Amino acid sequence: MIKDSLRSLTSFIQLNLKFIFNFSQKKTLIFNFPREQVAKKDINYIQDLFKDLEKKYLVVYIHKIKNQNLNLKNKYYMHQYLLKFIFNVDFFVSNYISDFFPFKSKKIYIHHCITDSPLTDIKKNNEIAARFYCYNYILINSKFVKKYFNQILSEYCKKFKKKNTYQVIDVGYPRIDYLLKKINLKNKNKSIIIAPANFIAFKNFSLINDLEFIIDNLLKFFSLKVIFRPHPQNRKDILTENFKFNERFAFLNKYQNDKRFIFDTSDNYLKNYSESKLMISDLYVTAFTFAFLTNNPVLFFSNNEKKFQRLYNTFEHFKLRSKTGIVCNKKKLFLRNMNKLIKNKKNFSSLIKLEKKRLTQLSNAKKNIKNFFEKI
Repeated sequence: MIKDSLRSLTSFIQLNLKFIFNFSQKKTLIFNFPREQVAKKDINYIQDLFKDLEKKYLVVYIHKIKNQNLNLKNKYYMHQYLLKFIFNVDFFVSNYISDFFPFKSKKIYIHHCITDSPLTDIKKNNEIAARFYCYNYILINSKFVKKYFNQILSEYCKKFKKKNTYQVIDVGYPRIDYLLKKINLKNKNKSIIIAPANFIAFKNFSLINDLEFIIDNLLKFFSLKVIFRPHPQNRKDILTENFKFNERFAFLNKYQNDKRFIFDTSDNYLKNYSESKLMISDLYVTAFTFAFLTNNPVLFFSNNEKKFQRLYNTFEHFKLRSKTGIVCNKKKLFLRNMNKLIKNKKNFSSLIKLEKKRLTQLSNAKKNIKNFFEKI
């Protein structure tokens, strides 16, 4: 704890000196990774995104990852509250919500979801809108996501009598642009991957309570490998400090000697996505990232579909499920839906390719974001 604090304080002093005595006279830009659990999977695409900007801007990266062997240059480990005391920062950027910002910086948020997926329980809309309201610019990837942000922010401004001080701009989706260039689909169709949403944030809609049922049936009735990839923010909820399964997930121990079962906590999901014939998910937005990357369908396991429909039926995310796969709302339909998905995989792939065309800025995000910084 003391060691981490000293490391953070050292970074804070070094960074302030770097920006105060900015001999290059370049505009300064901080990219912040506020969440340790999800940062590692984003490092490669974020560095690629800002690579060209480094010619004109002094770009540094702030993180909370205790492992120092990061493939990240100009990196600084720092406690988030110290951001308030960093000066001479022109642009502050993050792809997850930050709550602390450098003094007088332009604050820019790059949205990390490919659809208008609900970011938290709908009851907390005002809470999350208040945090987004702190940003000057919100960069999104489609008209549906733009509609979502404009809605929650305008409702927040109206309720709390705030002025509209933000802009929501469609620039494309840099994550998928980067991954489409990197993915190798030559060895696909080896596995089925299970990727649930954060079950702490979405207790009512997570498939996690039926996980044992799903894995048992996949191993029994299908010959493919079964990959369970928990949400990065749930790894600590599943594993103990000794990397053993905690009591709630003790049932996973019975699969450890099964060569067809893989428990995936890697930081890079590209390999396992590329080799998977299909995905099983719930309301997790990664289902659409998987579908658009691989053109393979998704089984949306929805154990509380009536409530989900009541709360989210106006979301494009809700409608897109039936265009990229099948919604399974009863356990007794699981095997039938799985077989239907596999049998009609080509038809679903054609539908997915059509839906992907609605991402009008596909492959343009890097160029659009570069142009955005030049304009502001």
